[in-house]
Amino acid sequence: MEFSEFAGLLYPIIGGGDTTGRFTRKLFEKITDIPVSKVDDNPLIDQSDETFKSYFNGTRAIRLLAKKINPYIDVTIFEAFIYSFDEGVLFNLCSAFAKECPGATTKDIGERLSELFQSILLSAVGSKKGIRTKSPGDTFKDKYGISLVIEANGVCPNDWCSNELEVDIDGRTQLCYEALKIDESGPDTYENCIAVCPTCYQKIKASRDPSTTARLKELKRNMLFNEKGSNALSSEQLEQDIEHVLEKISITPPEELTPLNYDPVPVRQKISKDNNTLYMKIRYCVAAYFIKVDEWLKQMDQEGKQKFQPFCNAMKINYMKLSMQNLPQPVIFDKLAEWLQTNTNRGRDACEIVVAYFVQKCEVFDAITQ
Repeated sequence: MEFSEFAGLLYPIIGGGDTTGRFTRKLFEKITDIPVSKVDDNPLIDQSDETFKSYFNGTRAIRLLAKKINPYIDVTIFEAFIYSFDEGVLFNLCSAFAKECPGATTKDIGERLSELFQSILLSAVGSKKGIRTKSPGDTFKDKYGISLVIEANGVCPNDWCSNELEVDIDGRTQLCYEALKIDESGPDTYENCIAVCPTCYQKIKASRDPSTTARLKELKRNMLFNEKGSNALSSEQLEQDIEHVLEKISITPPEELTPLNYDPVPVRQKISKDNNTLYMKIRYCVAAYFIKVDEWLKQMDQEGKQKFQPFCNAMKINYMKLSMQNLPQPVIFDKLAEWLQTNTNRGRDACEIVVAYFVQKCEVFDAITQ
């Protein structure tokens, strides 16, 4: 299958209001993971929408572009993009690609289309190698994601360096770091890995010696001793005590709530205008429950049952994982509530109220660029 055929089948179903040029650019963005540190060499930025339109129409071959992005192909991003659509759209994709993906269902159409897209790109450059071989740093990123960045408080921990590991681009948080294996002869574990900026990563790799390894071990040990860093590792395993807060939300009568006496400004600044339903839901939850939820969470912290800051970190980690997939805000909100509900077995409404609390608290969603 040629790329133009592939894009032509996708466009009527998931093209939305995009032009064919913008839609085609999006497809290439969703199949690649190009580091922020390589933004100046990003081949997708250099080309105009007209060029992408010619790829869509088949009047221009994708061979050269496919060759440039080949080292950065990441099918998991494209899978997440496909699964961001609802069940009806996924069913239509199964029908449209019945010939190319026989037997595909709404449960596996994301993987099937990702594999198909990858094969089209590799065929265009005459490669049979598949996606790039992952380095140890890539493996650590896959396993531990932004937990390493949260552990370092978003700043490169290397001596005499204060480069940010998180950068803001057009109002969105992007990660700019490398995962470095501390002791190259040691195991591939979280304790043997540290997040550093791309500059320090290259310097350390080029001139590693025993004293450097010893210093990295000391830096990591200090961060692990930090309760916020170590507890952030449990980002997907909430302690059962948080259920107590959710229970309080469910059983507290309205007359005992303390409503906000001001407009929840962060909510207004962080929910895009085309998500009015989500905005109204979060605004109501924040206005009615924010003060009480804040009180209950901090009370749990004081009682030693549930550490407040690690829970904030857990929520932020899960938000950023979803945000890096460029999912729509309503999908991110639903998935965070689903994550909380799955780990606590509590009611959905209570879980949504807690997620709304973190929107107001600025752990979830980035400010919208004006």
